[in-house]
This record gives sequence, C-alpha cells and structure tokens, in this order.
Amino acid sequence: GALILGVGVYTPVFDALHRFVPMFSSFRAPGRWLLIWTFAVAGLASHGLDALRLNRTTTRHPFADTTERSARIASATAFAALVIGLVVLRTYLAGGVQWLPPGRVALTWFWFGGTTIALVAFLAQAHGSIHLLGRCAIVGLIGAELLLAGHRMEYALGGEPGLYMNPPPVTAHALRTLASRAPDASPGRLVSLTVEQHLDATRLARWAGSTDGETVRYRAMQDALKPNLGAVYGLATIDGYDGGLLPLRTYARFKALLLPQGADPSVAHLTLGAQAAGKANASRYASLGIGAVISDGRNGSPGDNWRTNDDAPGAAWWHDNTLPPASRALLVGNVIVEPDDERAITLLATADLSNTASVRQAIQGIPERGAPDPTPIGTARVTRYLANEIIVDVSSDRAALLVMTETDYPGWHATIDGQSAPIIRANTLFRSVVVPQGTHVIRFWFAPTSIMVGIAITLSTLFALITGTCFANWRRIGGRDSVAPLSVTGDTV
Repeated sequence: GALILGVGVYTPVFDALHRFVPMFSSFRAPGRWLLIWTFAVAGLASHGLDALRLNRTTTRHPFADTTERSARIASATAFAALVIGLVVLRTYLAGGVQWLPPGRVALTWFWFGGTTIALVAFLAQAHGSIHLLGRCAIVGLIGAELLLAGHRMEYALGGEPGLYMNPPPVTAHALRTLASRAPDASPGRLVSLTVEQHLDATRLARWAGSTDGETVRYRAMQDALKPNLGAVYGLATIDGYDGGLLPLRTYARFKALLLPQGADPSVAHLTLGAQAAGKANASRYASLGIGAVISDGRNGSPGDNWRTNDDAPGAAWWHDNTLPPASRALLVGNVIVEPDDERAITLLATADLSNTASVRQAIQGIPERGAPDPTPIGTARVTRYLANEIIVDVSSDRAALLVMTETDYPGWHATIDGQSAPIIRANTLFRSVVVPQGTHVIRFWFAPTSIMVGIAITLSTLFALITGTCFANWRRIGGRDSVAPLSVTGDTV
C-alpha cells in the first residue's frame, strides 16, 4: 500500500486499496503509511544486518540489568503520565478545551498505551518463544488500536471516486474567468471564503442533482473548494499561498493581512474562509493577483468593489473583483526595513502591497518607505510560468525590488541576465530579488538541495547495506572453512 501511495492518490488502484485492504483507511492522511513503511524497512534492514554480524546466543547480555532498570523506569513514568493526563482530561478546565478527545477515546488510548508499555517492559527480560509471542502481541495491540480508533471515522467511509475527481461546474467558470483577466503568463488567483455547512440550500439543491446525502455532502465540499481541491482542479486557490488545514508558519502570520478589520488572526490553523466571515478587501486582494472570491452567501457582498455574479454555476456565490488583478511579479520602489516579522505585518497592514514591501535589512539603492509615490518606476511582466520555473521581463528606471507574490520555499534560485542573484524574503512570506536600473530578464527556478541530499543518503545507505551484507557473509563462510578443532590442556585462566 505504501508503495502505491508513493505514486499518488490518483493511481487507479487507490480506490481498490481503500475498499479491499483491511485497515488501509486507519489514518486521516493515507500518506502516513509511507512513514510507517520507511521506519519498518529501516528497522528490518538493521535487524537483518545485526543477525548476520552477531552470533546468536542465549547468554545474558552484560547490559541486560541496566536495560531492565531503564525499561521499568520508563514504563512507570509513562504510566504515571497517562494517569495524570486522563485525570486532567476529565476536569472542568480540560473539558472546555477544543480538540481534546472524549473520555471514551481517552480511556481506549490509556488501556492500549498502558498494555503496550507493560509488554515492552516484560520483553526487556524475556527470551526465546516468550519474546517472540510478546512481539506478536505488541503488533496485534497496535493493529487493534488502529482498527478500533479508525473504522468509525468519516475518512474511513469513502464515497465514489468520481465525486472527488470530477470537477464541479464552478471550476470551468473559474478557469475561464481568471484566464481572461490575467495580466500576463502568471495564473490568476481565486480565493474561497466558503464554509460548506452554510451553503445556500436552494442553490445547492438546484445543481447537486441528487438527494443522496453522501453525494450532496461531497458536492458541497467541492463547491466550497475545500483545502487542496483547488490544486486538484487546476485552480490557484485556497488562499493562493499554500494555506489550508496545515499552513506554513509564515503564511499563518501573513494571513492577518487578508482578514477583515476586527478579525482575530491568532488562530493559526484555521483557514481563511473560517476567519474572514465572507469579507475581503478588494484593493489588497487585487494587489496579490486575486481576481475573484467565492462565498457561501450568508454574509452578503464581500465589501466594496466586488460584483456578485448570480449566474455563475454551483451553490457558492461568485464575486468578481472590479479592480484589475496584479501580476504575480511586482516591481517595488520603496521598502519597509523591519527585522521583526510580527512588527512587519503590523506595518504592512496600512501599506499598499503593489508598491511597498517589507524586508529585514536595508537595501542599497532602494529608499526606505516614505510618502507613497504613485508614479510607476517600471514594468515587470511574467513571460513564462511553470511549477518549477518562472521567467520575468523587467524594465526599471532605477534600482528596485522585484517581488514574486509566492511562498519563499527553500530551494528557489534566481538569476538576472544569467548571473546568480540572492533571493530576499519580502513581506515575511514572498521571495524577491534586487533589480538594477535598466532592462533585464530574471529567471527563478526550483531545485531544492534536500532532494539531492535525500538521493545521496538513499544511495549511500543502499551501498552500505549491500557491502555490509556481503562482508558479513564472507566472514561467516571464511570462518567456517578456516577454523580448526582446538585441544586444551591444563587449566585456563
């Protein structure tokens, strides 16, 4: 299953695995099987190498007593922590904290955890067949916990793949509309402010085409463009900055600039739709290339400079930004120098992001923020846009900062007219480069070092495993051929 998941969830056998492989849906994110696979293979490899290297013996290991003591201490500590955690969980204070499990779930975790820890402590001093039976019992307990904890969860009750794979009608409309308003080769952005539980029931019933509860629910999730669905359907959406259910820390901080005045930005894990209450600043959104938003309609218009399109398909309400969306490449003529990211976000809240950016250090030749200058200092136009390569043509009257309104992930590189250029983080989230006066071609490309390091580690480990296995076998075979019987006379000391 883990190997199939490595290909991606779009492989045709994914649904078959979900249906016919027991406990395949034990995790909310099926890709976590990859983590288990990685540790399991690594453990088996090391165990096999040890078996080849060491002579098996029933002699007690010299450190066995130390191991037993350590295991007992760890077991007692873990058991005490579980008891304390269970007691705290049922107090009035803990009972009011969101996301804590109910008492029944906590008791199940407590029982499985305590039993497993007791078995581990027992195995520290067991040998032979009892040791083997104990291992099997631990595996069985972990499997039973996964089965009991996961079989009633909603992610274990998958629907028809077509409900997920077939794009909703709003997708085609969005692709057409955003493409027609794109200022250059960079794709336009759509932001979803919807909450599927609050979609207009009449609109949802009109286009869902079914009274089946499962189908209606999936259609509602599709039309709300829940996190990651936008990427599946080819839309630059779900906030446009890799937000969603598990956002980057940098995006969670930047999200405060997208929220309406008075909203609480402190809840980092909530999506933009859950916090924005259907409201959006058209000018701020336009400067970030956002040409439209969809909402569930319960809060009316997102605000000034939004035009509602009642004829747009789907259950969500479509709102066009009447202000022209900007390119993802912005040429900025003055900067805010602020090394503290929290303070920088506060200063950016009153700035025009189309001509101002924050940086952590002063940049020679680019003035710090003064009076806003509406006069353009030049142009920046994206001529090539791919997932791992972006080319921008720039013409500037003076030194400026080219800001790409995209997440500054590690692994991005840049050149100006073929010469390497350092990437500077702007606005606490975006990547940027300093552009000298004149006409230039800037190229960004994604080539993370982590991939090469990972490949090197994998190949090195594979080489070491093969070499170690061959060497251990060679020593074992050579040792059998060369060892002669020994005769011992007298006493040995």
